[in-house]
Amino acid sequence: MLISGLQRINDWLGRACIALATLIVGFAVFAYAAAAFERYVWGIGLSILNDLPPLLIPWAVFLCMGVLFRLDRHVAVDFLPAILPPRGKAVLHLALAALTLGTAVVFVLGANEALAFFRRFNQMTETSPRFPLWWVYLSFPVGFALLGWFALERLILSLRDLGAGPGAKP
Repeated sequence: MLISGLQRINDWLGRACIALATLIVGFAVFAYAAAAFERYVWGIGLSILNDLPPLLIPWAVFLCMGVLFRLDRHVAVDFLPAILPPRGKAVLHLALAALTLGTAVVFVLGANEALAFFRRFNQMTETSPRFPLWWVYLSFPVGFALLGWFALERLILSLRDLGAGPGAKP
């Protein structure tokens, strides 16, 4: 009962992350196309159309990291699942989830320290309009926290699968 509620929340959270990342990538494509058009037609272009997309791409990347892990769409070497029995696959999923969760926690802690460092400097971007540069770095702890959250779900599901017995699917 509890896990199905968590899965529903994570389904919504995953869709929201993908939607936001899609909007960011769509804006980047539009901005670069508009900048090229401006330079072609008028000979000059707005600098924000060239400067803003690279500042937003970390948000697209780090938001999708956990979603891709959750959906098993991440980069992986898939020879082990092909040769392992079902229980071995469940153990492998459990180990990967635990390793990913532990790594995500370490990266969230490190990213929070880096974020605090950049906030102390209070640097602003060189774009127009200007905004604090730490906003870009905020994507790191947010993305790794989401990765840890989705890894926790995978860990719980793997434990459930292992506890269900030999006929359970991982």
